[in-house]
Amino acid sequence: LPGFVATSSDRGLTGLITLHPNGNSCEIVTLDAFVQGQGIGKALIKAAIAFATERDLKRLWLITSNDNVDALGFYQKLGLRIVAIHQDAINE
Repeated sequence: LPGFVATSSDRGLTGLITLHPNGNSCEIVTLDAFVQGQGIGKALIKAAIAFATERDLKRLWLITSNDNVDALGFYQKLGLRIVAIHQDAINE
């Protein structure tokens, strides 16, 4: 999958995002920031937004569990919206 990595000179790899473009949309498949509170996740999301924008993709989306409240707040702060909640989706 295409994606982006975040690195620093003293820590090496600090984050990773992978994307799955499909038709006119792009799914964020993975997002990992190995150090929280440093702007790594934000930078990776912005890179994904730029990736989608440059390709004129109309929708950037992802799935997370509804008990991951830190992630939900993080995504909302970046302007992403919760558009659906699917009960028991992980079990399925």
